[in-house]
Formats: sequence, structure tokens, C-alpha cells
Amino acid sequence: MFDFACNGFGYGGNFLFTIFFWIVLVVVAVGFVAWLLQRQRNTTAVSSGPAFGSPSDSAIEILKRRYASGEISRAEYESMKADIEA
Repeated sequence: MFDFACNGFGYGGNFLFTIFFWIVLVVVAVGFVAWLLQRQRNTTAVSSGPAFGSPSDSAIEILKRRYASGEISRAEYESMKADIEA
């Protein structure tokens, strides 16, 4: 009477479930790859850093680098250097 191998949905029900399963699987895989690429991009940007170098740099080294790059003027450099050394 009933075809229990198809769960009452006929062959179309299994076919639709299979299509839905693969669509979800592909979307999850693409999302995961996009997340990994975004994470790698953010990690690279943070590790290279702008003009401040590594966390082990002293305050005076950072100040010298900022002065050398023209980010601060000589007066600002001297004032900040005096503050650091005090």
C-alpha cells in the first residue's frame, strides 16, 4: 500500500531534500572561506602595523620614527622627548 522507503513524500521529497542539503553545504563552505580570508586580511594589516612598529619598541623609538616620517614637528618632538625622559 504505502512506499515507506520514500517517507510518504515520493521520490520528489528526497530529491528536494538532496538539493536543499547541497545548497546549504555550498553556502556554508563559501561563508567559511570568506571568513578565513577576511581574518587573514585583518591579521596581516595588524601585524604589519602603520608607523608604530612592534610592541617591544620603546616610547622614544616610536617618537623618533614619528619625527622622521614627518608626522610631528621638531617642537612637538622636543616637547614629547622631554616628557618621556622626565
